[in-house]
Order: sequence, then structure tokens, then C-alpha cells
Amino acid sequence: MARKVKLAEMRCTVLRCAFFVIAALSVFTDSAHAQGAQDVLAGYVNSLSVFKRASIKSEIETTFTGAWNYDIVVEREVIYGDLHWDSPRFDIHTSMVSFGREGTSRGAEEHRERRSTFSERGAFANQSLTFDAVDAKPPMWLIINPLDDHQVWLAAIQPLQAEQYLHGFAEGHPNTFHLEEIMQEGSNLQLRDEMEPVDGHKCYVLESKNEYGEKTLWLDPEDGFNPRRIVLRTRAENIYGLTPLGAPPEPLDSRWLVREPRSQIVENVLTVDSVEIEEVDGVPVIVGAQIVRERFFENGLSTTMRSIVKRTHIDLNPDFEAVGAFKMEVPDGTPVFYPSEPSSSAIRLEWRDGKVVPTVDTAAIDAIEREIPNLAPESTPSPRGEDQQMKDRTLSDPATAVGDQEQASRMGYLAVAICVLIGALILGTAGSLVLKRRQRAKG
Repeated sequence: MARKVKLAEMRCTVLRCAFFVIAALSVFTDSAHAQGAQDVLAGYVNSLSVFKRASIKSEIETTFTGAWNYDIVVEREVIYGDLHWDSPRFDIHTSMVSFGREGTSRGAEEHRERRSTFSERGAFANQSLTFDAVDAKPPMWLIINPLDDHQVWLAAIQPLQAEQYLHGFAEGHPNTFHLEEIMQEGSNLQLRDEMEPVDGHKCYVLESKNEYGEKTLWLDPEDGFNPRRIVLRTRAENIYGLTPLGAPPEPLDSRWLVREPRSQIVENVLTVDSVEIEEVDGVPVIVGAQIVRERFFENGLSTTMRSIVKRTHIDLNPDFEAVGAFKMEVPDGTPVFYPSEPSSSAIRLEWRDGKVVPTVDTAAIDAIEREIPNLAPESTPSPRGEDQQMKDRTLSDPATAVGDQEQASRMGYLAVAICVLIGALILGTAGSLVLKRRQRAKG
């Protein structure tokens, strides 16, 4: 009997030991797995670092299919881009040719150019030069945003279009556009147990699931951890920007034209595949890919954007001076807009001699001056003259004469005060704008 009890105790001891060993191995495996996920993510981030100083020429052809409003969305567009990066500076110049659907307001061929520049000077974060051109280029305009990290990257992303996903950017997060940062939100970064083949290449599969959706990367360790496939899936309940993706559309004025169906979004899926990787200066880089964005709506409709990206030239050791990067040539007299600041109808800004200067709208000033005489009371001139008329009043009624003189003086002072006030307002606003520009340039 004692022997049986002893054997039972030994079995319990062995089972306890086995349990603790399994638990320890599990913890170790999870820890090692988590570390493995971070190591693979670090490899991906390193693959993007080659573009911290680079010049790239790209051709991006995008087709739009599905339930788009083709009165404002074209069927096809081709973008030719020159991208210069010298982190944190960037200079992006894009030329776009778009082709609308026949029978719609966008049916004609259109040309558009845009240039965005951010330099380390700190005076301005984004300078966007945009103009439409068909046979000749009409007047340009310059938009300048204040220095802000989020706006800087937004300015960088917009001209890139589909190219942004090959640079490690992704939309949908309110505070960052960097995919590796979005994937680490919520500590749900995971590395799948088995490698998976993509186009004949064995890849690590890195995935995350958090309030911003599901992000999955297939990374090729043989080609510098460049992605062979990317899938970014956002569902209705996930945050997209500042609100859930599936939030009801906000009511719009009937005069607004919308690009996509006015229905709640059920799912947004972005896929990068058909990736081509080549060595440039001994470094594996992506030279081409297909990027598809599909959006599905509650009413059963859907829209699709399909882009084919080809990088026709990559220079990982560029001479920025030779290519004229980070130098925006803006003709004198180009109108300037600051989206973050209120505009004035009388004072406008323009680019002159390499800087922003205020200009006064002479037409508005002339209109104000024309109204000033209307502020004075109407009077009927006397044939005998105002001086003689005043003398007569003085002789007949001295009190009335003094009152008339005081009223005339008050109206004169009022007219002068109004003119001074208008002039001070104009000069004060102009001075304030100039002071702000100088303070930003010093900062």
C-alpha cells in the first residue's frame, strides 16, 4: 500500500515538473516568437532606409472601375513622377495626363502638374505649385502650409498616389502614415509559424490586428526583406482617420459632387502584389508592382482603383544640385495661399523676388473710397455761398450757427477717422502677415 502511495506521489511530481517545463517552454517560445516578429519588422524598415537619400523616376498608370461618379472621376490616368529624398527633405514633381469617360464632364484629355517641396530651412513645410495645362499653361498658384510633421508627410503622400505603399506609407491612422508604426499599435504584432511562397519566393509572414484593421506583409529575406505582397484590410468597425470606417456618410449640400456611393463602407482592402525586385548598386529594391484598392459599400456597390507602378530610374547616390532638386522656381506675381490662415479680400499675397509679400487690392480700396462721400449728410449749396450763409445765420440766430459748425466739424472728423481706420486696418494686416513670415523663417 505504501509503495502505491509513493508511486502516486512520484507520478504527481513528474506531472507537475512536466507542466512547469511545458509552461516555461511556451513562455520562451512566445517570447522568442515576439522577438522574431520584431526582428523581421526591423528587416522591413531597413529595406526602406535605402530611399532616405535617393532620386526615383516613376510611371504610374491607374484605372478606375465600379460605381464611381465619372462626372468627377476619370477612367484612366498616367502619372510621371520625379521623386527626390534627402531625409527629412523631399521634392516631388508629378505630371499627370487623365482620360475621362466619353459623354461625361471629364471626357476630355487633361494635363496637370504639381510640385511639393519640403526643406530643412524650417520656413515652410510644403510648397505646392499646381497648374492645369492643355495648349498653354494658365496662371499658377502657390500653396504654403505651416511646419507640422503630420502635414509634411501628408504633403509627401498626396503627389505619390499609389507609390506611397512602396515607400512604407499607409492611410487610415490619425497620427502617422508609417506602416511599421501602425502595425505595432496595441502590441499585436505576430509572425506566422511557417514561411509561405509568393511568386516562387519563400517569405516570412508578418501580421497585426488592432483598431486600425488587419495588416499583413509577406517579406522576402533573400531580397533584403522587401515585401512580395502587402494586404491592408480595414473593416467597418475599424478606425479610419478619426472615425470608424463604416460611419454613416455626413450630409452634404446638394451642390456637392461626390466621387463614390453615398453609403456606409463595409470594407476597404488594399493589395500590393506582382512585385518586381532588382539590385541597384548592389542593393535589392522594388522596381515595379501592382497596387489595387477595393472598397465595398453597404448598398452592394463597390469601387476599384488598379495601379501599375514602374520605377524607370533609381539613383541611390544622386547629385541633387545637378538635377535642381529642392529649388522651386516660382514666377513673380504668383498668388500665394496659406490654408491655415484667414484671408482678406483687400490684402492678398503673392510671390515676388523669392519671397512672399502682401499686396493691396486696389479695386477694393477704390470701392471703399467711393463710399466715403456717402457717409456725409447731403446739403444744398446756396447761391450766395456757404460763408455768407453762415454769417447770416450767425446774425439771426447765434446758437443755431454754433450748432451747425459743430455738426460740420463732427462729420469731417468722422470721415477722417474712417479713412484712418481703413488705412490702419490694411497696414496692420499687411504688417502682421510680414511679421509672421519673418518669425517662421527665423524659426
